[in-house]
Amino acid sequence: MFSKEFSVGPGGRNVFGISGRFIYTGGFRELPIDLESSIDQGREVRIWDYGFSEKLDNYFRIDLMGYFRRIRLKYSSEWKLEIINLTNNKNMLRTEYDNSTQSVKVEYQNTLIQLITYKIQF
Repeated sequence: MFSKEFSVGPGGRNVFGISGRFIYTGGFRELPIDLESSIDQGREVRIWDYGFSEKLDNYFRIDLMGYFRRIRLKYSSEWKLEIINLTNNKNMLRTEYDNSTQSVKVEYQNTLIQLITYKIQF
């Protein structure tokens, strides 16, 4: 994680800031799916005897944020642009049995998200 603020404007009363975050961690663990039993029963069947032995892919994400804060005597206002998952990496959330295709499908977490916010503080 990193962050840097710069004083700008008359008297250095306003602030321009930039920050970023780098996340790399091991993937979630889950119970394995018994595909043959799931097809026979028409629903998802997990193998409880193996515990959480299945490990999904590692989680990787980079976030970036830039903001401009205008400071006044009685209030301050802030514009912020935040980009979550800058590299648009597909991170695995879980696997589940899909009865319509009779296969195991992977559900992914959020891809690239862009947020623009405006805030006033009194």
